[in-house]
Amino acid sequence: MSVARRNLKAAAYDQLQMKDSAIQIYTDAIRQMKAYNYNKVAAGFAGLLAFELLKKGKTDNVKTLLEEYECHSGYFINKSEIEIGREIYYYWKGP
Repeated sequence: MSVARRNLKAAAYDQLQMKDSAIQIYTDAIRQMKAYNYNKVAAGFAGLLAFELLKKGKTDNVKTLLEEYECHSGYFINKSEIEIGREIYYYWKGP
């Protein structure tokens, strides 16, 4: 399954309030992307997975996932400045 289709499928499960299914898809996507050395894509999915876990109240692994997103997704110019158009991240991340 392509990255785009996987993302759409996870988003659909999220909209249907089937958070566990969305979490499973993102977890599987991260594993597969890393297996093929698509580390930036995996880091992008790590950000999505972190927010799904937060919605479920599962905070154990969220910090690690957000660090993966911030350091390896390629969306950040530096640790405190995200590329234009992705500023919503700071809203979801909070203070």
